[in-house]
Amino acid sequence: MCAMVDQLPWQKGTVDFHLQKNCAFYYRDLGDIVRYLLQQRAYADHLVFVLKQEFDSEGHRIYMEMHTGDWWWRIQV
Repeated sequence: MCAMVDQLPWQKGTVDFHLQKNCAFYYRDLGDIVRYLLQQRAYADHLVFVLKQEFDSEGHRIYMEMHTGDWWWRIQV
């Protein structure tokens, strides 16, 4: 079992809604979260960096994860 590496700090903000003002919410920086997740050894065997088309035994296309969908193939990096 792999332990998680470093815990990221939470940031606090407030937002005003129509019926309620000064509502607190907590968040973490998106860039920090991505870096944090990519360095986790516990996820190393489950990360996907390539697109994949999957088919069933009859040759029909199947969609199981984001990287197997048609829209994912259209994203250009």
